Amino acid sequence: MTTTAKKTAPKTAPKTAAGKPAAKKPAARKPAAKKPAPKTAPPSANTDTAEIVMLPLQQLVASGLNPRKTFDDTSIAELADSIAAQGVLQNLVARRLPKKRGKATHEIVAGGRRLRALQLLAADKRLPADTPVPVRTVAGDDDDARAMAILENLQRENVPPVEEGEAFKLLRDAGWKSATIAERIGKTPRYVQNRIKVIDRLGPISRDALAAGDINLAQAEAICDAAPELQEDAIRCIVNGLGHWQREKDIRHSIRQEMVPLSYAIFEVDPDLVLEGEDGEPDLIRSRARFDVLQAAAVEKLQANLLEQGWTHAPIVSWFLSWDYQKRKKADGGHAIIEYNRTGEVKVHHGLISNDAVYAERKAAGADKEDTAKPAKLFNQAQLDAGGEIKTRHLQNLVANAPETALRAAIFGMLSGGPVKITAHAHAGGDAETKYIATLLPLLRESTTDKDDIESFEELGYWPTYDCDGLWPALEKRDIPGLLDILAAIVGATMSVPATSAPGNEPDAIAIAGAAAGESGLPLNPAGTVDETYLKGARKPELLAIAAAAGIADGLSEKPTMKAIRTAIGDKVPADYVPVPGRFLTQDDAAAAIAAEFPQPDPAPDAEPTPEPAAIAAE
Repeated sequence: MTTTAKKTAPKTAPKTAAGKPAAKKPAARKPAAKKPAPKTAPPSANTDTAEIVMLPLQQLVASGLNPRKTFDDTSIAELADSIAAQGVLQNLVARRLPKKRGKATHEIVAGGRRLRALQLLAADKRLPADTPVPVRTVAGDDDDARAMAILENLQRENVPPVEEGEAFKLLRDAGWKSATIAERIGKTPRYVQNRIKVIDRLGPISRDALAAGDINLAQAEAICDAAPELQEDAIRCIVNGLGHWQREKDIRHSIRQEMVPLSYAIFEVDPDLVLEGEDGEPDLIRSRARFDVLQAAAVEKLQANLLEQGWTHAPIVSWFLSWDYQKRKKADGGHAIIEYNRTGEVKVHHGLISNDAVYAERKAAGADKEDTAKPAKLFNQAQLDAGGEIKTRHLQNLVANAPETALRAAIFGMLSGGPVKITAHAHAGGDAETKYIATLLPLLRESTTDKDDIESFEELGYWPTYDCDGLWPALEKRDIPGLLDILAAIVGATMSVPATSAPGNEPDAIAIAGAAAGESGLPLNPAGTVDETYLKGARKPELLAIAAAAGIADGLSEKPTMKAIRTAIGDKVPADYVPVPGRFLTQDDAAAAIAAEFPQPDPAPDAEPTPEPAAIAAE
């Protein structure tokens, strides 16, 4: 790029034929003072003469600075016919070549299409090669000539978007502002900025696709959001006609879904990697692949810094569960846990130590085996899954009949991310789903006249996924008790209790269940499901407890086999019996319940001592 001094010198002192290089040197020492000149005065103000001169066609040559590289042959031929019939109606603009090229003495900086049309006429012998052509000669450096050529082209026939963007970029690099360019060509500054962005951000493959017409300009502007290495996949999706890769809005959405928020980065981010957020959304990092590489390196550096700060250990984990750790101060050998999850977000949890590390310390210190052993699991996963389902169904039924508790549970869930997830579809069964449908069906009938939606909800509990136009007016007719009933039905039908390794280890669910039971007057524990599947998954202590509850324990031998216990139980389990994993109990309470329900027989003189329930459960 030439210096600004060369662009501005003609504004104060016209050049002579020799160029007067000495006059340029003082200007070069003060580029800052003369830089704004090309933005405020048109380059065409630099003229060698105030009059138009006639130059032979053979002395004219196209300028290599013209940003336009493609010309429509048909259009040029039509222009040639017009010139042959009417002559050249508008003069060309040229500057003198520093050195002759054959017979050529001037290069055309504005009027490239007319020159090509004249040359076509000469090639077809329809005009002599020395035909006089009206030309206005101008002085100026390469930047001036390029600006004139660009503006002359942009003010006339449409230019392909890629060439138009490249032209705007050349003007920008020469010191022109977007507003100045826009004013000269009759466009908005935003128009100019978008074209420049397309050139700055599109990779070579994307530019070629735009130039070839495989993608349109709106699609190209959307693809600009993606890093160059991801644009090829986007173009392939567009060309293959994938529905969500056609509209600009959908393309932007699809591309942004693959990005990560700028706030996740714990490294210094190159501004070129940042994509500005839309509609209040956070700024994003355009390339997930580059983010992952830089973030991983930053995490390693973070780990080293934490160790230098005196933390005994700084493990990197992809998933952090607070109950896997105990609190431990730095001075006592505490750890700093680096949570680096799959989304790329990084969190540091200070002053902790893992349970495994504690067990290892105790073992190394020679503690008793009883102290170092991990607590035995009372129940296997099959029991826990069944218990989670039992507690979920019962909790839903309790809350569906307790409006005030449902309101508190909804607020609790929204504030804490607890078990309440309010959705538009019931995931319940039995009484809670029946209440859900019965309570919301009148509301739906007032909100819509669509029979299919009403029948679907009445039969399956599927609330329409769209917003009913009449929903809000229908809600306005309900009083506070009516609204609370609706809330209770929705919350009760959608909340759940997961199966965990420790039955009853969900304090939020236990508290909600207790409150709902007290408000609704329903029993806290429902009848359980002790079917063949449950019996096959149950451990011996639980089977003996079920047998005791069924009143058949006395009929078993002193050391009954698992098969004998299952056979004896059969279908004799009382209707109100609840398997321990399905009760709202703590793990200690669950063990106590087994011990209380399982009658411990006196050991025979020669028999081995009967193990404690927890020991049996661990077998």
